[in-house]
Amino acid sequence: MDTGLQEAADGMHCWVATQTESGYREWDIAHAIKAGRDATVPMTEIDRGLRVPVSYGRNIVYQISDQQFMLEHFVQPRWLLADGTAPVASVTARIAA
Repeated sequence: MDTGLQEAADGMHCWVATQTESGYREWDIAHAIKAGRDATVPMTEIDRGLRVPVSYGRNIVYQISDQQFMLEHFVQPRWLLADGTAPVASVTARIAA
């Protein structure tokens, strides 16, 4: 099926969630810009697919065995290795046919 959309994406980004007097809203700014839509309008599902959080918060600390890893927020997924390093994990998402 030719949808005219990219079949794969390897970029990462974050979205913003706000809680105000008018209620809860999510803003998928990066996808709105990529889709050529107005990024100031709250929406989450700009393109087909499901977006899920990989991390939240700041300075997340993971304790695994005797190793401790601290990662800043707004990071790509990472491998936590036995030597204490945390290299970026390669991520590719594909649209299922």
